[in-house]
Amino acid sequence: MISLPVVALCIFTCGLTTDSRVTTSENELPETTLSLPEITFHVVWTSPVSGYVANSCQDQPDACGKNTSYHLTLPENHVAMVSFPAFSLKDEQYVNLYAVTEGGELTRLWSRSTTTPLGIPVELVNTSLFVQLVSGREDRTSESFKMLFSFHPVSNYPQRNGDGLFNCSSADYTSFRHHLDCNFLIECLGLEDARDCPGYEPESQKVYRIFRRMGAGAMSWNDGQERCRQLGGDLAMMKTMAEWNKFYQLVGNVSPPVSYVVWVGIHGFDLNVPDYYRHAYFWLDNTVSYSVNLTHFHYQSVQGRVCMYHSSNRKRQLCFAACNFLYASAYACQVGRHQSSEESLRAVEFPELRDLIRKTTNQSFVRCENGGHITHSFLSCDPQSHCGTGQLQFDCSISNTNASGASVTSKDDAGLAEGNIRESVSDDNNDASFKAAEVRVAMFVCDNGRRTVPYSLVCDFREDCDDASDEAWCVHREKCAGFTCHNGQCLTETAHCDVRRDCWDGSDELCDHIHLLTRTISRMLPPTLISFDGQGNFSQTPLSPSDSCPETHLRCSDGNCLPVFVRCNGVYDCSDKADEVECDNVTCPGFYRCRSSSVCVHPDHLCDGWPQCPQRDDEWLCQAQCPSHCSCHGHAFVCSRPFPAPSFPQLRYLDASGSGMTMNDVSTNVYLTWLRLASCGILELPVMDLPNLRMLDLSDNQLTTLGIDVFLSLTNLVILRLAGNPLLSVTAGNNFTQQRTLQVLDLSGTFLTSLGSQSFSGFPELRTLNASNSKIEVITEDGFLHTPKLGVVDLRGNRVERFSVNLFNGLKRLVAVYSDNYKLCCRDTLPSNFEIDSCHAPRDEISSCEDLLRTDVFRAFLWLFCILACLGNAGCLLFRSFVHKTSLSSGFNVFVSNLGAADFLMGIYLAMVGGADIAYRGQYFLSETAWKSGVVCQAAGFLSLLSCETSATMICVITLDRFLVLRFPFSRFHFKPRSAVLACVAVWLLGVIIAAVPLLPVTSQWQFYGQTGICIPLPITRQSFPGQGYAFAVMIVFNLVLFLLIAAGQVLIFWTIRATAITSTARYKSKEMTIARRLTSIVVSDFLCWFPIGLLGVLAATGTPIPGEVNVAVAILVLPLNSALNPFLYTFNLLVERWDRQEEQRLLKALEEQRDQD
Repeated sequence: MISLPVVALCIFTCGLTTDSRVTTSENELPETTLSLPEITFHVVWTSPVSGYVANSCQDQPDACGKNTSYHLTLPENHVAMVSFPAFSLKDEQYVNLYAVTEGGELTRLWSRSTTTPLGIPVELVNTSLFVQLVSGREDRTSESFKMLFSFHPVSNYPQRNGDGLFNCSSADYTSFRHHLDCNFLIECLGLEDARDCPGYEPESQKVYRIFRRMGAGAMSWNDGQERCRQLGGDLAMMKTMAEWNKFYQLVGNVSPPVSYVVWVGIHGFDLNVPDYYRHAYFWLDNTVSYSVNLTHFHYQSVQGRVCMYHSSNRKRQLCFAACNFLYASAYACQVGRHQSSEESLRAVEFPELRDLIRKTTNQSFVRCENGGHITHSFLSCDPQSHCGTGQLQFDCSISNTNASGASVTSKDDAGLAEGNIRESVSDDNNDASFKAAEVRVAMFVCDNGRRTVPYSLVCDFREDCDDASDEAWCVHREKCAGFTCHNGQCLTETAHCDVRRDCWDGSDELCDHIHLLTRTISRMLPPTLISFDGQGNFSQTPLSPSDSCPETHLRCSDGNCLPVFVRCNGVYDCSDKADEVECDNVTCPGFYRCRSSSVCVHPDHLCDGWPQCPQRDDEWLCQAQCPSHCSCHGHAFVCSRPFPAPSFPQLRYLDASGSGMTMNDVSTNVYLTWLRLASCGILELPVMDLPNLRMLDLSDNQLTTLGIDVFLSLTNLVILRLAGNPLLSVTAGNNFTQQRTLQVLDLSGTFLTSLGSQSFSGFPELRTLNASNSKIEVITEDGFLHTPKLGVVDLRGNRVERFSVNLFNGLKRLVAVYSDNYKLCCRDTLPSNFEIDSCHAPRDEISSCEDLLRTDVFRAFLWLFCILACLGNAGCLLFRSFVHKTSLSSGFNVFVSNLGAADFLMGIYLAMVGGADIAYRGQYFLSETAWKSGVVCQAAGFLSLLSCETSATMICVITLDRFLVLRFPFSRFHFKPRSAVLACVAVWLLGVIIAAVPLLPVTSQWQFYGQTGICIPLPITRQSFPGQGYAFAVMIVFNLVLFLLIAAGQVLIFWTIRATAITSTARYKSKEMTIARRLTSIVVSDFLCWFPIGLLGVLAATGTPIPGEVNVAVAILVLPLNSALNPFLYTFNLLVERWDRQEEQRLLKALEEQRDQD
């Protein structure tokens, strides 16, 4: 047994409303209803396996207006097929279809109440049927109900395919054909059930039928469409002559032949389609009706959309009325095969452009590389114009203008000023003068950062940013004497409700009534040449099938030639809809491509007085002029000389850097959004009233003072650039009203020395502050008190030494800090929620926020060298003063003792730095300024430099002394103790002078010894500091000279010793060689200390980058090394010599004793 639903049929009358169609659900019918007294339907058997159940007051008077039913028993191993060729009931009557189970229970399958005669599909069931008619009143008027049934063996019963259609070409079709014929439902795969029907049109394979609403009043077009859809179709659409002939044949056969009107499937203009269709009409499948003769019938104004009807009084002509108007008594429906999907259609092809010399205006156009289409030059970087790289562009390169102000796109475009655009547009850009004339124009960046928009499109009432940020803030001060759109756009009163969207937001057409003119229009069937006039009308010119379309048009499969701009405009102009296929792949080669769409416009239609593009951009700026000495990018100008700006009231963007223009020159350009007057020699600013200005650049002018009150009228100002001005102060001015839109302030390169609470009190919305490369040294504790939303602060290039430890604590939105002072990036200075890695400052290689010496390694070596220098040199002095009283030669002992004293000062210096490190442990950054500028650090630095230079000079003098002794042993020109003391005094005096120069009043501003935490600036870094030249001259140049003298002296000493080695006594030679070795070891140690410093200093002076770690190693490990090693080198030699001499004497004494014993 097959598994098909069991069906019974019932008709009930249960008080339904007049217009009810499909009525109650299964749960709404109580089971008690089935037990009501019922009358059995009249059954007629037309064969042993087929028949019908019928009911009418004429054939069965006793059942008229009463509940009636019939139980149809299904033969075993059969399937029942049922259909309803007649189904016309009164109101308050309906039919239910029940399945009868094997236990006799009823299960309702569907329930209907209808005034629709057709549209019930054939049913296949495999059990008995139960039919019931229920009426809520006893009405003796005639009603019609008929159900056909037939029984088919299970082994050979009609079956539907996957689309629900029967195979009616089989031999057994005759056994169920009476169920399907002309029931206005396409249920045969080959349309066999429709071919013999009066409304069948074979060419389009459609079936038309006219239905009349009898005795129930008129219906609206909307009602008719709803009824047709219930039947699985639509109101009738006739696009070909064959279809029209079939329609008029049905109209002529309507019975009874009385006056009536019939709704058909065509309606009027929809505001969602372009304006040039304003007087066009559309079939229900949204294709344009180009071939319908129509009349606006008697209505000067209607409510809502208008729809079409046919009147029997107007032959072969259709008329219009409001779609919701209860007017017609009939409606024409159609059913048929579904048309092929758009995927299977072949797109219409664009014509090939042959002659590209087109009329246009002096507005510049460019050819886009990605697609080959053309667009306005000011849209060349607009992502919505499909031109450029396809990536987000924040500025755009544009070409300059010629002397007359006409825009040029290539050197061959001589005819453009006369109104021609040539094929060479933007193809020949290799001219050197053209390249040199290119300038860059910034793009407006939407607030969400997803799009950039040309400034020419800002504040034009149309939202180009997806967050509306290009329009939301705009101020429009013009008073509107006509109709004001919801978006503020101003129109004439005649533009209101004229079935044409003039407001960008369409608010001018939110109307209760639409005005129509009474007129008759005659149309032609394809093929025709269709042209639009821009006023909503189109004209037709007949064509023969062999005629080709002009290059401004493309051809549809029906033969019509349509303008190129209807391709992919969202409206089906070709009857097969092929003009809207593959629109995602359209590139418009050689044509103008409309913004934010795939619509292509032929060059002949650019600037022709009416728009073809959805955004009307083909008509933008057609009459725009460009001043002399300016490059124009729509409403964006880049000018090198002054021009009459008030003559360009739509100016949005102006870069007049170096032109000499002032704010007074643009005071009336209220739509200015971006303004740069850099390097214009501006001395002072007037109070400015430019309500739409968002970016103002006054860099590199001559402004010395600035009051915030001059910006208060700039109610949309977001970015203010004052870089490079000799500003000495920024104050709140005389008016303490705040400017609440400024977010970016650039004060870089100014002469500001401090930032206080009054500097930014007028800018509470400030997000970004750039004060780099100024002269700021002090930031008061409340410097950022009035800018709680500050997120980025740039203080690089400033010697910010005085600031509060809580400077940034109140800035909870701070995300980035840039500074040259690492102390501004200490944890205690920043907000608690701030990411420390987002604070960018060069790390102090020596110190940290917590400690003067950032690592324990530095600390360990510092104390090691301190101990070695102090103990070693102190021991040396004591040894030479009290133990080793004799000298090898005259004056030598004086020099060595003074050398030890000089090196001892280095130990004192290291002890002072180490003590400060202990004193400031854990909170160094709070006391760094006090330490560096304090007396202790200055004294430590003085001692360090004094030690270094005195030690080096003393070694040079000792080298000279040794050379004189060895080279001229019998000369009178030797250092005696007295002359040695005088020489040492001179050396100490020189060292004091060198170390004291940075402390003089004329050099005190250097803060020479306060450059680093260790109080000695080494010139081995590329970073400049005050007094760097002096440090380089002393520590590099002077010490290099000393080193060269010492090296030369040692070479001479070596050659002298070698020359006298033969003539000298062995004992004298041994003593002098000992002295030479001792001095050589001292000189070598000095070389190893000062050579790295000199080499690094020279490399740094030539720009070679020196890692910061190297600087630290030199300062902590190399600089004090010589002072720590010197005493051990020459004192150790003396001790060894003394020990050797004692050992020699002991051996001699032992030998003498041995000889005496012998």
